[in-house]
Amino acid sequence: MSRIKSKNTQPEMLVRRFLHARGFRYLLHAKKLQGKPDLVLPKYRTVIFVHGCFWHGYPLQILQILCGTQNPNRLVAAKNKQQHRQRP
Repeated sequence: MSRIKSKNTQPEMLVRRFLHARGFRYLLHAKKLQGKPDLVLPKYRTVIFVHGCFWHGYPLQILQILCGTQNPNRLVAAKNKQQHRQRP
């Protein structure tokens, strides 16, 4: 669990590159705002939270290392995947 990053994750970096390439400027991990959003677009008074891949069960190399057959986190990821499929 200690190897799971909360900042500068792969999905977050993709969103940051996408926004920056299109001319958006942002602040990172604003501590003064509730929930510490990943990105803040002050000009548009908008915040963006990028949900990480680990708890949603998306394939990453680190998941293959952490989620062995006896790892209870694997069950959590599978349950989250199932809940996502059931939503309309």
